[in-house]
Amino acid sequence: MPLVFVHGIANRRERGAYRADRLRDAMFTEHLLPSLPGPSGEHRVHAAYWGDLGGKLRWNGDSIPQDPCEPLGSDDNELNRILEQLEIMSVTGREWEMRLVLDAALHWLPDAIDLLFTLITPPADDEAARALAALGARVARYYGPDFSERAQEQASGWLSKLRNDEELIDALAERVPIADDAVSVPGQRTNQGSTPGAGGEALGEERRSLTAPWSALRNGARRLGRAAKERTKERALRRPVRLLRDRAASAIPLFIGDITEYLAHRGSRSVPGPIVQRVVGTLEQACAERTPELPLYVVAHSMGGNIVYDILTHFRPDLSVDFLVTVGSQTGLFEELKLFRGSDPSLGADGSKVHSLPNVSRWLNVVDLNDPLAFNAEPIFDGVVDYNYASKALWAHSAWLHQPTFHARLASRLTAAHTDSVGRAE
Repeated sequence: MPLVFVHGIANRRERGAYRADRLRDAMFTEHLLPSLPGPSGEHRVHAAYWGDLGGKLRWNGDSIPQDPCEPLGSDDNELNRILEQLEIMSVTGREWEMRLVLDAALHWLPDAIDLLFTLITPPADDEAARALAALGARVARYYGPDFSERAQEQASGWLSKLRNDEELIDALAERVPIADDAVSVPGQRTNQGSTPGAGGEALGEERRSLTAPWSALRNGARRLGRAAKERTKERALRRPVRLLRDRAASAIPLFIGDITEYLAHRGSRSVPGPIVQRVVGTLEQACAERTPELPLYVVAHSMGGNIVYDILTHFRPDLSVDFLVTVGSQTGLFEELKLFRGSDPSLGADGSKVHSLPNVSRWLNVVDLNDPLAFNAEPIFDGVVDYNYASKALWAHSAWLHQPTFHARLASRLTAAHTDSVGRAE
């Protein structure tokens, strides 16, 4: 089964995105592909990378006001966005910065686990990425979509005995069973941990050695703690408004640049622009692998959803997609503003919807209410279903790519959609 992923704005491989892409594709391979029809050996992820064709700062960002001694942007921008919410949730007190994830777990454990995967430094090789994705799949079976309020109440018993994030990770490592297939998780412990919901380790117990995937989660939590300490010092010296501007300084120019670059240079049907050509090429490659037994799935994030919609409705309406998934996208907003090449200005004023796409069998639009860049599509288009995914996270827009809960829910949703479509065909 071919799956095409089209990324969104501000995605640059020279900014470390290649490693993040590796982990994202491993998550798709571990969670989504096994649940879809067709032989497992026929499943492939095609990534349509177009970031190198996006907006470019010709003066390297000299138009952005900043302190003379301060570099443009920071590797910690994502950490600071996370901290903006966690500091609201956290219980203040001694060494509060060492228990930020634990405090999130006391509110809702699946959110804390998704946060841990968000904090991971992307792995440097495919084996490490597969190990992390396999761990995410195992964790999602116990603390994923089926996690309930009652389960949270039961977990609070052992969570309340923990003192910091590292003890939380140790406790989770004990509660998540070892995979049946040891090959799928390189370096996994040989001793079986306790089952989910059982009592945790004593607080004074010697810290046990963690496998590489669990160690990656622990290192991410440590990075967050260090960033929290630095942020506390920074707040004492600088005004909050300046902090917010600094957080956005490196991201917003690329956001604006990629959108305007695409709209200005997307070209025409006879002479398509470079971004359109790049994405069309990936879609054509995947379409060549498509068969009745191997349907084509397209997952498009943010601006990627707008590009795919433009292609399917104007540039290449001859291309067919079995399942289209837009995540954190602005297709509804773009159509309201009539920004697509195929937009009909007469639609909308009288409340009428845009007709469903004849070349798309099923369309699912995922909206996180905490994502300011995610918009509804169902009120605007026929043939699309909005699916609300509540991450409860201010870092929602891009973090879902590495979150086990999201991938588990998406797999469940698409499996149900495929079963439904087969049933209707019969």
